[in-house]
Amino acid sequence: MSCEFPLCRQNVYKNGLCINHHRIYGSASPVKKADPIPKKSQTQKDLDKEYSKLVQDMRNESPLCEVKIKGVCTGIMEGLHHLQKRTRKNLCDRNNVIRACNACNSWIEKNPLEAMDLGLSISKHKKQ
Repeated sequence: MSCEFPLCRQNVYKNGLCINHHRIYGSASPVKKADPIPKKSQTQKDLDKEYSKLVQDMRNESPLCEVKIKGVCTGIMEGLHHLQKRTRKNLCDRNNVIRACNACNSWIEKNPLEAMDLGLSISKHKKQ
């Protein structure tokens, strides 16, 4: 029986290949699968836990929306609105968050200039 490699007439050694072709092609080690990149770092996971606790604490204090935009507000707090855009430093700062319903929070995001005039948003580019 001869080697399965094209145009090779040597005797089979292993896996249908001769000793020379087996050394080159037949003994490939399996490729190790790379570990997946984590979705969140441990630091971010810790921040998320702290933020969830803050939301729950503020909800226990009062479940009402503090923003109360006329014609928009649903009245019930559904989350927190950050006066200044969230960063790692100010994510859990109680001075930077207020209770808000989703409707009010969306209105603030869609109308940034009016929100600044009402004191519901603070620009991180201007010094206060």
